[in-house]
Amino acid sequence: MTRKLVAIMALDVVGYSRRMSEDEAGTLAQLSAVLAKVVEPAVAKHQGRIVKTMGDGVLAEFASAVEAVDAAVGIQRAMAEHTTAAATLQPLTLRIGINLGDVITQDDDLFGHGVNVAARLETMAEPGGICVSSGIEEQVRHRLEVELDDLGPHELKNIPFPVRVFRVRTAAGAKPETAAPETTTVTQRRRWPLALAGLVLALAVAAWLGWPTTEPAVPTPAALPPATPAAAPAAPAVAGNPSILVLPFDDLSEERNQGYFVDGITEDIITDLSHFSGLKVLARNTSFRFKDQAVDPQQVGRELEVTHLLEGSVRRAGDKLRINAQLIETANGSHVWAQRYDKQLVDLFAVQDEVTQHIVTALALQLTEQEQRVLEEATRGNIEAYDLLLQGLRVYNFQTAESNREAMTFYRRAIDTDPTYGRGYGALAIALSREAQRGWADDPTDAWDRALELANRAVSLSPDLPQVHWAKGYVHMQRGEQAEAARAVERAITVAPNYADGYGLLGLVENRLGHGDKALRLIRKGMALNPYYSWDYLYNLGFAHYLLGEYAEAADALERTLARNENATPARIILAAVYSAQGRRDDAEWEVDQLTMLQDNISIAEIATYGASLSFEDPAQVERFLGHLREAGVPE
Repeated sequence: MTRKLVAIMALDVVGYSRRMSEDEAGTLAQLSAVLAKVVEPAVAKHQGRIVKTMGDGVLAEFASAVEAVDAAVGIQRAMAEHTTAAATLQPLTLRIGINLGDVITQDDDLFGHGVNVAARLETMAEPGGICVSSGIEEQVRHRLEVELDDLGPHELKNIPFPVRVFRVRTAAGAKPETAAPETTTVTQRRRWPLALAGLVLALAVAAWLGWPTTEPAVPTPAALPPATPAAAPAAPAVAGNPSILVLPFDDLSEERNQGYFVDGITEDIITDLSHFSGLKVLARNTSFRFKDQAVDPQQVGRELEVTHLLEGSVRRAGDKLRINAQLIETANGSHVWAQRYDKQLVDLFAVQDEVTQHIVTALALQLTEQEQRVLEEATRGNIEAYDLLLQGLRVYNFQTAESNREAMTFYRRAIDTDPTYGRGYGALAIALSREAQRGWADDPTDAWDRALELANRAVSLSPDLPQVHWAKGYVHMQRGEQAEAARAVERAITVAPNYADGYGLLGLVENRLGHGDKALRLIRKGMALNPYYSWDYLYNLGFAHYLLGEYAEAADALERTLARNENATPARIILAAVYSAQGRRDDAEWEVDQLTMLQDNISIAEIATYGASLSFEDPAQVERFLGHLREAGVPE
């Protein structure tokens, strides 16, 4: 046995088992043609080696990460051409995962952790897509003409620590060219066991937005590729109020561990601007889609229909801080305002206030009395407590029991440093509630009670911050107190009318109250503020349509949810009910089959236990839901 560091590619065919059950000979012939005409030539061209084939799967190794990704992109592009010219059978579609890892070689085969990670990345890729690990991303960044969407760290099955995942795209705003997608009929989707803890819709709460963090949000339990906005108009559509996208500030610090701090500054500026009703502010998820990318202001203006961009950089050195900020008009790319600040670290909040004031003045915003008061009030805080909060938010985002406990340690240190720090109390409330919800707390009831105390304390200390109202709403929702949750989150978007996280959470709460009409309006507002929305938005959109009896619309939204994240268990539960309501018995039973592969003890009784906490104002809604699931074949 020997060890070596290689780029490992795992590839397989989407829906292979189903296709084999329908037409063994035809499927094998197609697969053989794809391997001979597409996969093998691409691997050889890029100096790779096919280690082995396993039914519909291929494992290959490359000495270069750049060659591995270039080969994968070539394979997906070639598949479009190959399948277009193929016979009358439905074309094959591939998924690819690539990891940089230290592996063991024996008898020309590869073994070890690095191979396992590549295989897990392959399962996260979209049909026709490519997912890579952070080790690969670091090697190919700026070396290939591809873009990489940062999907954040993820817990992968049988992998002991979170893996940061990137989705490869072949051009700005476009996914890799692929074969025609599989039809959306559920009976034509891939069947495989889904690795995922938990069962019922409560998991959607953990997946839905979470406490706003300084890293791209990590959905639970699986990947959620950002949505691609609709095709851009030929020219900016900027009628009405001004709008702005705050690009992630560049980190120019000599120390390489300041990214969390710089991202925190970006996010706080987004939140500060969200207070002003006369300005449309796009959400942080959309903002961080452009992290570490060169941006053409006019192109972004057209694609996202924003009138202005804010960009800048931060250099932190000890207790000194240099911040550059520029406001750009997207119509012509001109600078409206620019400023450089050389300050002490303790002056950070004053700089953030000044940036906000300059933007309000430059855009000639008309402010309400409350907005004017918010603008004029100086932000006060303890910079050490702020730094501790940001460090806690960074580790919280890994979404494990250990990272949750570590985050709470940071939050408690922030509160000890500044006992009046409202955001510290709010963040700790969220983490405690998460601990109870995930089964990590010794006494969940006590944890939830303590979380509510902390959330109330946060609101009393910082009533003008939308984050603390969001925290209180989240805790109430986790406690099953949906009406109280709605009131808290409504306060968050009253304080900050552009607070996209508030619309997202309130939409989920209204769904749990059974108010599909309200949920639809809120979710669509959230989508408008967050054009690169995640699968959670589509799930809640489908949930709302189901509540309203709009089954065709519900099926469309939920099918699109699963196309992005087939491990989205809550979407499968609702979709099974939707198909039953439509009389699509085979499709409904297929969804239940997937759920039973995931969770052995799925039952009406267990779902009803959760359903009783939904707080539907009309009890008939719960009975209708459970009735549809019975028809789908969910056992009692």
